[in-house]
Amino acid sequence: MKDCAYGAGGANGVGFGDAPRRRSDAGAGDRRGSRVGAGEGVGDVGASALARLARAGRPGMRLLAAIAFASLVAACGSTAKQSARIGDAPPTRIQSLEVETQSFGDRVAVAPGERAVVALLAPMGQSRNALDTIGRSIANGAQLALNDIALDDIELRLYDTGATPQGASLAAEAAAADGAALILGPLLSRSASAVGPAALSAGLPVISFSTDAAIAGENVFLIGFLPSEDMRRVTDFAVSRGVSSFGALAPATLEGDVLLSAFQEAAAQAGGEILLAERYQQTFVEIEEGVRRYADAHKAISETRPITGVLLADGGQSLNSVAAYLPFFDVAPDQSSQAAFEPALDKARFLGVGKWNDPLVLREPSLRGGWFAGPDPALREQFAARYRAAFAQEPHALASLGYDAMAAAGAMVAEARRAGSRFPFSREAITSPIGFVGVNGVFKFNDTGLNERGLAVLEVGRDGFVVIDPAPTGFPRG
Repeated sequence: MKDCAYGAGGANGVGFGDAPRRRSDAGAGDRRGSRVGAGEGVGDVGASALARLARAGRPGMRLLAAIAFASLVAACGSTAKQSARIGDAPPTRIQSLEVETQSFGDRVAVAPGERAVVALLAPMGQSRNALDTIGRSIANGAQLALNDIALDDIELRLYDTGATPQGASLAAEAAAADGAALILGPLLSRSASAVGPAALSAGLPVISFSTDAAIAGENVFLIGFLPSEDMRRVTDFAVSRGVSSFGALAPATLEGDVLLSAFQEAAAQAGGEILLAERYQQTFVEIEEGVRRYADAHKAISETRPITGVLLADGGQSLNSVAAYLPFFDVAPDQSSQAAFEPALDKARFLGVGKWNDPLVLREPSLRGGWFAGPDPALREQFAARYRAAFAQEPHALASLGYDAMAAAGAMVAEARRAGSRFPFSREAITSPIGFVGVNGVFKFNDTGLNERGLAVLEVGRDGFVVIDPAPTGFPRG
């Protein structure tokens, strides 16, 4: 998918800012970054809400957790309650760098006693447009992680990209000039495509918030929620419960194309089979006609081979309309207990995508009993509560990615210090098979630049989403 985060809406671009000022004048709207200090802007943060930041099972991470815990206790005992805002911290000295002729991540060395500078690139203007709002929320999430990390040898700097690839490229060049060793962001795929080469020329790895798999590789890694991971998790679970013959309904959009492709691959790998797929335009009339066409074919095929699962690859009101029309046209949802390994042959289990993680889904009775993959809701709510306490506003759905990206950076720096390495963000460190832990659960990056996540399987209940298969707490070794 181009220029969108999976499950998030897009927005019209805004122009990039003026020419950069001197570093001493740098602010949120400049290409130069503003420094964010550990502990700034967190306010009242409960120590019991401390998310696990370290790599799962990595030696020495208990010490990091203890340091972070102590920092939170100290923060809770303070009477000062700041609300961090982009650009309100003065710049400080940059790290000493050593450049070597090796691959990215092994070219920029962080000298002992110096801070590893992490640059976060995103739209962060002061307007109320959607992109700036998302960017600021991601930056706030990263600031929460910085406070939890509580390490003196890591520094976060924020760079406003605007909404253009040119702005993102200039921001990446400014970050490299300021001594960054790692770039987090940008948000949009076109911007990430522009940042990748600019960062590579400076020997910097990029962890982007985009979900466009086409831009991953070389020095660009994606931390966004990938449709392939959602589909793999829910399909594997469905097949394990005897739901292995599938139908699918998806909007006739680029996102629908990506989701159907991911579903086809996941079904084949899990040992299932897709017998029927139907597309529709997202209008009331076209949804009705599309579901009617699907239902007619579904019933005809089921006379000889029952379709036991139906993917509804949509979200919002159009998803609810699709789900309501299916039983109207005699495709009834299987809403039996997930503990029953024998699926109902005269009904079909409705399966979903990441966009199902929306309170609107709970309003449609036909979706009850449906399954979809996602982060553990308890972890997400814990993060949201802390975010509200820190910034007096609701986090955007992508704010947690800012936290996870910064948590991973902190874990890599801590491990490099423990091992005596000058290269905390090498390819080996980023693609460690052990992975990382954030507020969305465990995740890791592979050599292709994509990520793998430990997701839970959720069931739509009457009053909320119920975890019916918990998320893994780590990745298999070896």
